[in-house]
Amino acid sequence: MGDFLNHASQGVRDGFDYNGGGYSVGTDRRIMPHAILGLGFGDLYGKMRGRSFAGDIDQQTRIGMLYGGWYRNLNKNNAVRVNVNSSLQLNARWRTYAGYEFEGRNKATAHRFNAGVSYAY
Repeated sequence: MGDFLNHASQGVRDGFDYNGGGYSVGTDRRIMPHAILGLGFGDLYGKMRGRSFAGDIDQQTRIGMLYGGWYRNLNKNNAVRVNVNSSLQLNARWRTYAGYEFEGRNKATAHRFNAGVSYAY
């Protein structure tokens, strides 16, 4: 999942090689004419190795997500969208995240407001 690059060593700065992968699965369902609710799960993993020095880093992250969205055309030119999401992530420690997004859109412009909060323990 995603693109990662490798970096050559330059002088005393160590380069690295990264190999990783992962998966995510999810499902959502229309709960009202203009609203959906969804649930997802993912597992990401990888290994970074130093090129010039002894340095290996293993990485694994599991994440669960709950999300919802509401979209409504107000008229021929204007629409409103609201998204909410929450996730629980486990890597070296637990992290929780919750956020929301509000977007007002017309044919010419879109105005978007995003906010979120994160807590690690």
